[in-house]
Amino acid sequence: MTRSPLPAVIAVTATLVTSLAAACSSAPSAAPARSAPPTVKDTGPVYVTGARSDDNACTRVVSAIGYIELDLLPAGQEDVQPFDTNLRGRFGYLEGTIAMYGAHLPDTLKPATDTMNRIAHILSSPATTPGSRPGYLREYRRASGKVTKTCKQA
Repeated sequence: MTRSPLPAVIAVTATLVTSLAAACSSAPSAAPARSAPPTVKDTGPVYVTGARSDDNACTRVVSAIGYIELDLLPAGQEDVQPFDTNLRGRFGYLEGTIAMYGAHLPDTLKPATDTMNRIAHILSSPATTPGSRPGYLREYRRASGKVTKTCKQA
């Protein structure tokens, strides 16, 4: 009579799997690993993912302006610009970026930055009336153009 090792292998494997499953389910849960403290101390709230409070303010704000530009129609087409949740979210992102970095921009940009922040708040809201959006968008473009031009010269 020939013996096959297969039934023995299956029995041993089943026993091991059952034992491991029982051991894993009854083991006390391990405490989550703590990450090392950051090497650079960031201060203040972070509104921009991956940002640090000591990042270059001009670079961050101009980047947020460029992020909005990806969804905007060319200048002169403000009356037909669609305002979907994506574009409103990008204006919200600009508002957070200005909250984090606006105070670190050159003083000459304060009026333009204040205008952009006010308009970003308005245009990020779904409650903003469609008829008012083109005017706000034109005003935003003038202010963002000043910020972009000044930051690129700096």
